[in-house]
Amino acid sequence: MAILKNRRAPVVFFLIVSVFCQVLVYLVDAGDYVLSVIYSATSLVSMKMVWDYSNKRVTLFLLFLVAYHLFIGGRFFYYLFSQENPIFILEQFTYYEPKGLERLKIFLFVYMFVALSTVGFCFCQIKERRPRFIPQVTSREKQKMDKVLNKLVPLFVVFLIYEGYSLITVSLQNVYGTLALNSNAEDNVSYLVKFARLSIITMSGLAIAYGEKKTIYKYLSLLLAVGLIDIISGSRGTFGSFLLFLIWVYAHYRKVSLGRLVVYGSAGLASILVLFSFSSRAITSGFLDLSPADALKDFIYGNGVSLMVFGVSITVGNYPIYPYFQQFILGSNFIISHLTGVHLKPEEISFQGHLCNTLDSNLYYSGAGLGWSVNGDLYLFSGGNILIYCFLSYCLGFLISYIDASSRKSSFYLFMACAIGYFLFMVPRGSTSAIFVMFYYVYLYFYLTKYLTRFV
Repeated sequence: MAILKNRRAPVVFFLIVSVFCQVLVYLVDAGDYVLSVIYSATSLVSMKMVWDYSNKRVTLFLLFLVAYHLFIGGRFFYYLFSQENPIFILEQFTYYEPKGLERLKIFLFVYMFVALSTVGFCFCQIKERRPRFIPQVTSREKQKMDKVLNKLVPLFVVFLIYEGYSLITVSLQNVYGTLALNSNAEDNVSYLVKFARLSIITMSGLAIAYGEKKTIYKYLSLLLAVGLIDIISGSRGTFGSFLLFLIWVYAHYRKVSLGRLVVYGSAGLASILVLFSFSSRAITSGFLDLSPADALKDFIYGNGVSLMVFGVSITVGNYPIYPYFQQFILGSNFIISHLTGVHLKPEEISFQGHLCNTLDSNLYYSGAGLGWSVNGDLYLFSGGNILIYCFLSYCLGFLISYIDASSRKSSFYLFMACAIGYFLFMVPRGSTSAIFVMFYYVYLYFYLTKYLTRFV
């Protein structure tokens, strides 16, 4: 019991200091530089705690924080070294620049997410937990599942060729524009190919958990192709997710030191910038004219725009009710539409759709758009109540911690962690539905593959 108390003490102390810093921010009406210092210092401490409480292992949550600090916190780190551009300003799709307490409100929710999700992760790691709801697989079934996975590879290759041609063609024709941010941009690609991409990602997790080494390499190659297609068409996020995912998979089997993790991360960032320079977006945006240092600053500041996407999202009200169900129930919009006979408009089926339509319906229906954020989801589900918001942040950190820890004890949870992990790194600038809906797909694809083993 004493050991547990000792392990809890640093977490409680971290939480108290975080709350104190947040109160201090309001009392002194802190400027942007002070906010940057507080956010950066807290984020580094939180990552160190996650590293220590996971016995110095690379976890899904650690890499999730890396993505979060880029997409949501990137501008705070940027502002420490360069004050050329303001932190709190949105100039794409709409113009929004919060002042005074409005800035501090945005900072409050972003900052407390880092603190409470970290606390949730650490508390989950303190106690040994046994994985539950694990389907059993015999060694014979495992061999047959590997054969099924191998037979699907050629089919996935065909889909990737088609999808790559479609996305790159659309990107070149539209000179990228807002393709990476537009949730409707993939309407040019058939739903069948979208389903194929989801299948590739999910089956890759199945291959890592149950496949032979050669099968794992084949599916990692397919994931690499998905990332390359997206980055050449102008979207850096998917390729970045693949690199983080690859680091986590490698660290699952081998011990990775903190120094080596920094090296891998730096090499990954360099590869993203180099590969992105070949995209149409880089050519039209003037990215190629920047020096390496300026390109890095542009990358950090530009990706940090998700902070302001969250900021502007909390100024909009009357969000539709349908997306709340879609977060947890697979195909709920389709079910509701057919049961009620109501045809749902694009702005009614997602939070970001409603946001964009409210800000500028003409731009939205012309194909432009903004992204979303994990903070936006938690804010809406909490009703804007900071205490409920903190509790939901705690639960999310706890859940990710539980899945990651269980993946080292169970092949099925390793499959689940892989399937969820690939999408997890885009959740900071996306939606939590990417996590919860994947639970359905994990069980669906698992039992579907077991069924297909009958024909092998």
